[in-house]
Amino acid sequence: MLCCHHVVRTPAIAPTATPPIKEADLKNNIKKYIEPVKSHLLSAIKTPFEAFGNLLSSKLWLYRLRISIPIQIYFKKPRNPLDIIGERIGTMASMQQQTSSGSDGDPRYAMVDERKRKRMLSNRESARRSRMKKQQLMDDLLSQVNQLQNENNAISQRIDVATQMYIGVASDNNVLRARLIELADRLHSLNSVLLIAEEVSGVAVDIPELPDTLLEPWQLPCPIQPITASADMFQY
Repeated sequence: MLCCHHVVRTPAIAPTATPPIKEADLKNNIKKYIEPVKSHLLSAIKTPFEAFGNLLSSKLWLYRLRISIPIQIYFKKPRNPLDIIGERIGTMASMQQQTSSGSDGDPRYAMVDERKRKRMLSNRESARRSRMKKQQLMDDLLSQVNQLQNENNAISQRIDVATQMYIGVASDNNVLRARLIELADRLHSLNSVLLIAEEVSGVAVDIPELPDTLLEPWQLPCPIQPITASADMFQY
């Protein structure tokens, strides 16, 4: 068998020479790329007057905003308090429902709730014991106050009795002093009579010399008798 091989030959492409770049085209291309950069730099670099104008406009805008906000708040229509309370109750109910649903679904929340409940019971029990202890202490202090008041009243009564006894003893002492002075005067009179009789009769008479109790009250003519006091006189 004879095979025919067809050979396809492509025509050769002759190399084309690049045209030379003109100076005007080069300037145009450079100008095309430089113009955006130049405009960007000019927009970024502002004069002081333009910056001051922008600052002044921003200050005026802020001033208008500060004035307009209080005016809007002042002229805002007040809400009904019942609506506010209803919204808050609804929010609290939803939060409680979410918490209860989460705690029912997750055993960890159940453990946390159980701990909170135990802690609450423990706090209540400790507070109850503290109140009972304080009440017991208060009762003890009140009983001590009553006891001290009773003892004070008893001591005051004993002091009154002792004062009355002292007044009685002082009055008796004054009476005894008066009688002592009277008896001393009588004794002096008798001594003077004995002296006159001795001079008249010429018989020596033994006349005792008695101390002057007014000038020397510490020299008592009679012995001191001990005074016995009762055992419960000064008991408290």
